[in-house]
Amino acid sequence: MSEIYALNIHEAVEDKVYCDLFHVLSETRKEKTKKYKFEIDAKRSICAEVLIRFILCRKFQTSYSNVEILFQYNPYGKPYIDDMAGQYFNISHGGNWVVCAWSDKEIGVDVDRIKDIDLGVAEHYFSKSEYEELIQKDGDDRQRRFMDYWTLKESYVKYKGRGLSIPLDSISFHFENGKVYYNSESETDIYFHMLDIDKEHKLALCSMDPGLESIRFISIGEIWETLCQ
Repeated sequence: MSEIYALNIHEAVEDKVYCDLFHVLSETRKEKTKKYKFEIDAKRSICAEVLIRFILCRKFQTSYSNVEILFQYNPYGKPYIDDMAGQYFNISHGGNWVVCAWSDKEIGVDVDRIKDIDLGVAEHYFSKSEYEELIQKDGDDRQRRFMDYWTLKESYVKYKGRGLSIPLDSISFHFENGKVYYNSESETDIYFHMLDIDKEHKLALCSMDPGLESIRFISIGEIWETLCQ
């Protein structure tokens, strides 16, 4: 069953907490984090890796310690854990949230803040049916449906782990009775879920696993206690 862990990066914590968490990062992540100009981007970078490390230490506490976790990346940059078959994860951050989706099957997740939209983007990147539905909606309804489609497409791209090599307009969805359907005859063994993590964000999940547990909200303090104490 797929799991989703969510961390709110605007949680109020002392600077020491982030300093301590920085020191448990891989050298690659440390160097990447140092390059960010803005503090919020550095925090997202730190939280993205420590959330994965936290989940691993909690799920495999009898056999996996933090220092043993080695990250590898496929040619498109999708991370995986070295020498850990049968475990898959995907990370996403947007707005206030860093989220990690976990499964024993391939998985992709995307979270993003609901924001003003550009119909030109939809016309270029969405399928004809998706675009036609959007232009029939107004205001908040159009904005939210745009973000539904955008995060669904991103979750699929991240599930595939092939980056921008997949044209977004080649991926098409529709909604019926509040449920999302993937318009594909060739891929019938993948499942999509839409979740409102809060009123200001959209979250989409793509997985080979039809089951989904509810979102587990994790605090930065919990992560610090697990990785730094």
